[in-house]
Amino acid sequence: MPYFGQEIFIQAQAKGPLTDQDYLRALDKNHLLARTQGIDSVIAEHQLDALIAPTGGPASLIDLVNGDPGGGGSFSSPAAVAGYPHVTVPMGRCVGCPSGFRSWDGRGQRQP
Repeated sequence: MPYFGQEIFIQAQAKGPLTDQDYLRALDKNHLLARTQGIDSVIAEHQLDALIAPTGGPASLIDLVNGDPGGGGSFSSPAAVAGYPHVTVPMGRCVGCPSGFRSWDGRGQRQP
């Protein structure tokens, strides 16, 4: 990575093992909010088979002073926090940059 280091990875590694009680409590809370009260709740309430949404906003240029500003909201986080698999499918270009949509089904079920 020519412009940015690996500070975040070093900080994450320094946090300790994945068996740490603080980590496990945070993981349980994430799963409650993202799974039970989040994705699973929406799927059950609306009798859905899956959710699809834009992966995120358009890509943006990297700012070497302030870092990557991002291109808007991202739908990667809910499934990732829930621990559910998700797939991004290319759907075209937006302002010349690739864009896609994300799909996940909750409950970690595999589709045939």
